[in-house]
Amino acid sequence: MDIALKYGCNPHQTPASVRVPDEAGFKVLSGRPGYINFLDALGAWQLVRELKAATGKPGAASFKHVSPAGAAVAAPLSDVYRASQFLPDADYSPVATAYARARGGDRMCSFGDVAAVSDVVDLSLARLLFEEVSDLIIAPGYEPEALELLKSKRNGAYIVLRIDPDYEPTETETREVFGFTLTQKRNTARITKDLFTTGVAAGRPGAAAGAGGADAAAGGVRPTGAAADADRPGAAGDAAIPDDVVETLVVTTIALKYTQSNSVGLGYDGQVIGMGAGQQSRVHCTRLACDKADKWLLQQHPKTMALKIKADLPKPEKANMVDYFLLWDQLSDVEKAKLRAGLDADPDPITREERAEWVKRFDGICLSSDAFIPFPDNLDRAAKTNVQYVAQAGGSVRDDIVTQAAEEYGMTMIHTGLRLFLH
Repeated sequence: MDIALKYGCNPHQTPASVRVPDEAGFKVLSGRPGYINFLDALGAWQLVRELKAATGKPGAASFKHVSPAGAAVAAPLSDVYRASQFLPDADYSPVATAYARARGGDRMCSFGDVAAVSDVVDLSLARLLFEEVSDLIIAPGYEPEALELLKSKRNGAYIVLRIDPDYEPTETETREVFGFTLTQKRNTARITKDLFTTGVAAGRPGAAAGAGGADAAAGGVRPTGAAADADRPGAAGDAAIPDDVVETLVVTTIALKYTQSNSVGLGYDGQVIGMGAGQQSRVHCTRLACDKADKWLLQQHPKTMALKIKADLPKPEKANMVDYFLLWDQLSDVEKAKLRAGLDADPDPITREERAEWVKRFDGICLSSDAFIPFPDNLDRAAKTNVQYVAQAGGSVRDDIVTQAAEEYGMTMIHTGLRLFLH
């Protein structure tokens, strides 16, 4: 079956179409997708179905320009997390929490996203999506009320796609570039918990520890340090990885599998909180991912939560105000004036010392790399974001130097032996 597309990568690239295999059980239920919509939808769908297969929990992804801005599995949303994401108080279904966490991983990059979920879309998720700036959703099915609501979004222009969850493509894939046809085996590598069972560098108890904190994340801030290690057997010393951390490593690494390379992702509590994609240098991926993760963590800082944002601002503008606030030291006078104009009271900027102390409150922050880490400068940057677990392919001629750096920072590092380049 051939489907005519709105246009190709750019509006002047017409005509454009996609050939859909009959066995995919695919259907456009609303709207008219374009070329990039399809690329995002298919990448996001593969990601979420792998999340569900690997964890058994509903998975969600927020995709933009053929890479995930965020990805997550379902988990309860705390009051602080909902407030930090400007989410209304409501009873969210598991699939709705998965998407809220995926989109909340990077609010700026998720603006106008392609959403994907592994489970049937219910009314809880549809109501959440209806209020967000989003272009498309792909899912294995829709409850009738949820479908009707989504079909009314953007006056019927919102794109709603359905795909058979049991569809499996052939193992060989091809693409044409400049008249040349390339063929390869599809990347069928499975990311499972078994990939992260032991570490090659064992974090020392309390080595990278910070003070415990109050409820500040989706599941609350977990204490770090020796006291925490005593309550979590195997967290350090013997290099065994706690179950909740393994799940976060699985989620982050699956997300990397569908991210344009080079790529490095940071994860926490079963969701991606910072993705550095498409950089030629791995340390630039790490810096980008860690900068995004710092913002995610600091969104829940008491000074951020205390911002007096004008109530009549639309949600994207409220997110912009928070972004400005968290970049205070980098703002020009013009930008500071824009921030103040969006507030009912002058902000109280977070100091460098307060930033560092707050980040140390989060226990179990993970970093995953789509290939080996060639230099310890990646870990130097990761340490500033309180990364405690690192997963990488291994195999660099500098493995010993990078492992030594991990040990010095008290990080537990895993060599997966699996490279996940995507181009």
